[in-house]
Amino acid sequence: MCQIGNFQTLVKVPKSKPIIAWRAWDTSCLRSPRSPLSSLFSRSFWTCFTKHSNVCPTKDNKSGFWSYRTRLLLRKTYSKTYWTNVALGKVSLWGTVAVHEDGYRAQRAKILWAEGGGVSRLKWVPRRPGR
Repeated sequence: MCQIGNFQTLVKVPKSKPIIAWRAWDTSCLRSPRSPLSSLFSRSFWTCFTKHSNVCPTKDNKSGFWSYRTRLLLRKTYSKTYWTNVALGKVSLWGTVAVHEDGYRAQRAKILWAEGGGVSRLKWVPRRPGR
């Protein structure tokens, strides 16, 4: 399970001023340039840039798109041997957002870019700027 620390507060974030965070996806299921990215710890698939949760995150649930405040916090959470089939990237978060010590759970998320884990084979995933 993703470890983003204790819940701190719930905020409303406008799409025009999103929170920028780090996320990882499982890429072991990539079979074609149109394959989805898979969430690491749930059966949620990312098949487009933007995702919308049907259930808003609250203090009392585990809903939302999970992400970390920094790349370092994301990488510290998992062992180095785990990264073979994993893509890392930045996401923008908005809507109802549960703020935690080390990260967030957001109602809405958009992939800004992703790299690693063979994700370069996916034509629909944005690349890191300057690469």
